[in-house]
Parts: sequence; C-alpha cells; structure tokens
Amino acid sequence: MQGEGGSVRVTASLGVVQYDGREALDELVTRADQALYRAKGEGRNRVASERREPPPQAIKRAVGD
Repeated sequence: MQGEGGSVRVTASLGVVQYDGREALDELVTRADQALYRAKGEGRNRVASERREPPPQAIKRAVGD
C-alpha cells in the first residue's frame, strides 16, 4: 500500500465466531474477541475461529434423526 511517505505494510488478524440465534450481543462479541486474541497470539495475518461443539439438537437435524 502506498502512502505519502512511501510504502505502508498492512497486516490483519481476525477472530471469527458463529451467532447461534440465542445469545446476547455482548456474549457474541466476547467470544469473537477471544478468537481475535488467539489469532494475534499465533502471529500476523491469521484468522482464528471458535471451536465449539454444536448442541445435540443441531447434530440430530444434520444427520436426519
């Protein structure tokens, strides 16, 4: 990326979570923040996602039981 003083190097770390439709916004943001800090801890230009087990009813729907 070119700036007025020359090149500027840009890096990005992201924390990604999935909204389950039931939780409060502050809980969602807290989980995303935790994933972000994990990504930052792993180095630059990283994406970290949350590792959560799906609820049992979601597994049943997925397999058709």
